[in-house]
Amino acid sequence: MAPNDGDRNDGKGWYLHDTVDNANLLKARVKARIASHKNDEDLYLAFQGAELDEFPGENEAMQIRARKTAQRQLWAIIVDQIGSGPLIGYLGTHHDDDGSGAMTYIMSCFSAGQNRLKLKSNFNEFMEMVSVGIPPDAEPDAAVAYLTRI
Repeated sequence: MAPNDGDRNDGKGWYLHDTVDNANLLKARVKARIASHKNDEDLYLAFQGAELDEFPGENEAMQIRARKTAQRQLWAIIVDQIGSGPLIGYLGTHHDDDGSGAMTYIMSCFSAGQNRLKLKSNFNEFMEMVSVGIPPDAEPDAAVAYLTRI
């Protein structure tokens, strides 16, 4: 099977950070792995980005430990499914042992307008389209397609 095929039997190294569909599949597969993990409740809290007081523990130190452990385990589950060296490197540098941060980063890469570069790119593309305008001899379908794209 192809390395980016989310149906690989071992579930390891298939995600290449290439399409929104694969990002959504990664999110679903991570959630499925959480469900079968012995620490599933804490992992799910980490996956959801829960606040510290939502983690179990008799005191704040125990809650911090539970959250830290869950974030580290979640990070490992995510990275285990990634087959892109540069993405693993980025997550290791910027979201090390931060599973919810890693997942947020991955998903944000496929959301329009989530960061300055995407906003600027979208704005520049929009301005270029507006400056060109609809050609006067455009067919109605072409005009509708143009306006839809804007």
